[in-house]
Formats: sequence, C-alpha cells, structure tokens
Amino acid sequence: MRSFALSGTLTLPPLVIGDAVLTRIKWLALAAMTCDHVNKTILAGSVPVLTWFGRIALPLFVFVFACNLSRPGLTATACLRGREWLGALLFSVGGLLTEYWWPALLLGLAVWGYRQSPSWVAIATGVLGLAGLDWINGNHWALLSVPAVVLLAGAGFELPRLKWLFYWYYPLHLALLWIIRETAV
Repeated sequence: MRSFALSGTLTLPPLVIGDAVLTRIKWLALAAMTCDHVNKTILAGSVPVLTWFGRIALPLFVFVFACNLSRPGLTATACLRGREWLGALLFSVGGLLTEYWWPALLLGLAVWGYRQSPSWVAIATGVLGLAGLDWINGNHWALLSVPAVVLLAGAGFELPRLKWLFYWYYPLHLALLWIIRETAV
C-alpha cells in the first residue's frame, strides 16, 4: 500500500477509522480509566497493574475525540452547534487541572492534523505527545495505546455504541467511587 512520489518521498496513507472501531476504542479506554480510578480511590494504589493499564485511557480517549473532530465535512461552526463543543470544553477545563493536558493536546492535534492531511509533522507531533505522557507517567504504558488502536481496528466484533454513556459515566463513576471511599468502614 506504500507508494513513492516522483520526488522519492514516501506517500503517507490516510487514517480511516470507522464508527465501530472508535466505539471499541472508547470501551477499552473506559475500562482502563475505571481500573485506574478504582485502584487509586478504593485500593489505595495497591494493585499497580491497574494503574499501568489505566495509562492507556487518556491517549485512547484523545484519539477518539480527535477522530470525531476531524470527520470529513465537519467545520468549526458545525462543532459549535453539535455536542462536540461540550467535549472540547470538558477536556479543556479538566486539562487545566491536570499535568496531562499539554501532551494530550499535542497528541490530539497530531491525530486531527494527520486525518486532515497525512504528514510527517503530524506523526512527529504525535510522538512528542506520547513522549510527554511517558515523561509525566514515569513509565511507557501510554505507548500501548498505539498497538491497542491497531488491534482494535482489525478486530471483528461489535460493541454497543450507547451514545450518551461516555458523557455521563465519567462524573457518575467518580461520584460513586468517592461515596464508596467515604463510607467504607
């Protein structure tokens, strides 16, 4: 599938990701995030593998978000009229409160940019974003998000889309974990 232009440079393939693949990625990210949060709030970090697994959640969610914002024909005006602005607002506000925001923003811009026009600059930006997450995490677990996307893209199973679940799950699961932690004897 690789082709070379007359100048001898490698022509990069487009990144085409269907809705079923994005849904599989969201479910994996949701499971990873939940494991991480349960380990931190209920288990006091006593099960490191749950935290390690959780490190793939942010890059996976960013990937899905950037893919959705880079859909063909989607304009900034259309985003402001749709629900995507809510996700952007929540990501921005939440990002201001965590150290993950800047590398995640780089990663999101890289995916969005590559989907608009495949380039080595977009790839390098994505590598920088993942390297930033590695540095912040102090480990390389976030890099597993790349093979996870590749494997899920080739998987042949369907998962339910549940359109609004992902918007409501985040605050509700945090509230539930807080209640469990505060009421535990």
